[in-house]
Amino acid sequence: MTAEAADPVLAALLAERERRRIEADPEVQRLQRARTAYIERWAPFPLATFQLWQPECRRCPRPEKGQPWRGQTMAYMGPGNLHKCPSCGTVEERTSQRRAGQLALSASVEYALVMGGNRSGKTELGAAMDAVFMLGASHPAVQHFAQRNGLTLTRVQRAPGRVWMSHLTWPDALEYGRPKVDGLVPRDVTRRHWTLNQQAEVVWGEGRGTGRVVSKVCAQGREAYQGSAIHLGHFDEEPPLDVFEECLMRCVDYRAPLLFTMTSLEGWTPLLKRLLAHRITGEQPPAGVVDYELHSEDNPHIDASFVVRAANRTLRAGSRLRGEIVDLTGRVHAAFSRGIHLIDPFPLPADWTRAAAIDFGYIDPFVHIWGAVGPDRTVIIYRLRYASERLLRDHAEAIHEVETCQHCRPLNERGEPCPVISEEWQGWRIDGSRGLALLDGQICPHCQGTGYQEPPPFARWHDPSGAASAAELVQQHSLAMVPANNDRLAGMDLIHELLALDGAGKPHLQIFRGEDTAPLVAELEGLKHGKVTPTQKAPTIGADHAWDALRYLLMGLRASRLI
Repeated sequence: MTAEAADPVLAALLAERERRRIEADPEVQRLQRARTAYIERWAPFPLATFQLWQPECRRCPRPEKGQPWRGQTMAYMGPGNLHKCPSCGTVEERTSQRRAGQLALSASVEYALVMGGNRSGKTELGAAMDAVFMLGASHPAVQHFAQRNGLTLTRVQRAPGRVWMSHLTWPDALEYGRPKVDGLVPRDVTRRHWTLNQQAEVVWGEGRGTGRVVSKVCAQGREAYQGSAIHLGHFDEEPPLDVFEECLMRCVDYRAPLLFTMTSLEGWTPLLKRLLAHRITGEQPPAGVVDYELHSEDNPHIDASFVVRAANRTLRAGSRLRGEIVDLTGRVHAAFSRGIHLIDPFPLPADWTRAAAIDFGYIDPFVHIWGAVGPDRTVIIYRLRYASERLLRDHAEAIHEVETCQHCRPLNERGEPCPVISEEWQGWRIDGSRGLALLDGQICPHCQGTGYQEPPPFARWHDPSGAASAAELVQQHSLAMVPANNDRLAGMDLIHELLALDGAGKPHLQIFRGEDTAPLVAELEGLKHGKVTPTQKAPTIGADHAWDALRYLLMGLRASRLI
């Protein structure tokens, strides 16, 4: 052991002496002055020093970058997406925010579609392009940014220009659109209505040398996209077709390009079929169309393994990870497998949480679904009622028959158990809720005085559109329930997440085999995606009554933090 290692004070003194020696070195001082001058020069223009990300090698870690998943920066080789690690020589197909920017500024581009996964940096790329066209190609900050990132500026007008940045809604613009632009435009811009739920803009310069980014939203409608000529139209997420067509006419004066930074979750919409028909035909993109997929797992600023695990638990993993356009005409839950998700019935432990959900119907089936949550947060669907053309009273009787104790029910004058929902039975239920269920004057040994033959559901969710039916079941038939969350897309994604296999190869949604659960199995196997419309973001084709009840149950359990 050295003297320095044995004596921490001595080690600190030696380290301080070495630091002072380095600081006194003329070359070090020159470099520090140059760095300070560089920072001071570009501080008013954040765009100048903005670095578009490139993928990093997964085989050559760089712990000094501060995160265990960071590695050596790879260099673009071409063609396609080939990148090479300068350290180990690995060559891989990887995507790059820098490459997306280079293509978006191609000299002949008319439509640049950067189809990015979630957390891929597509919105940030769009904000950088907004700032570039706002300042113009002759601005020193734009030229420095282009030099740092290997960009050409022949597609950018020389003088400051007008940019339209469009989001779907005002909350989208306020939450992530405008903040991204804030971080890249000059510090001395003028902001007008920038923090309000209305059209806003940032303005730089004055007179004929004025540049601006105007923040719009598609919810304003086609009329809001009339009037001005623009130098760049930027849509963050896919716009309605009529808004796109109106904005396109604003590009005519300056031959302005349209930039789309988006994650497609609605499949092959009319707009995408129009702009990306080459993906369907297998032909080369037409002149003027740039089509680039930006993959989330290539973004070096996030943990790729985590984002992959998260996306694989959702319905549209290909879209959320890689910007793919997923054909939504196939099975909704292609991951469902009888061999994986169906299990033989077994006695459920009494301490497992029970819950239930209802989808109302008369001509269409009335569905009541029962589920239990195990200690590993796996949901077991253990019973289903699926019946048509029955009164609510009939369904209530059937539900109580399987939930309540059959041994301590009150007897009629013939010594037979009173029918469920009868006046005597109702009185017994009311008394039982205040005290103990008795059999021959003693605490019932079958249910231990609870009045139930199995643990009752801690909650029962119902289709929120059936408020009148729910009120009848509550008031007349002693079935407590609450409205369910009817977000179809979120429920669809949650089912998909639970059907997916975890790290141990186990799903977290399983169904007891049996005749009563067969309708749910049939719907999970047969349900297909429908055509997306402006009012229906998760349409389905086929029977979905048991599937709806399953959604209500799982969404309720998720909201209750049980899964």
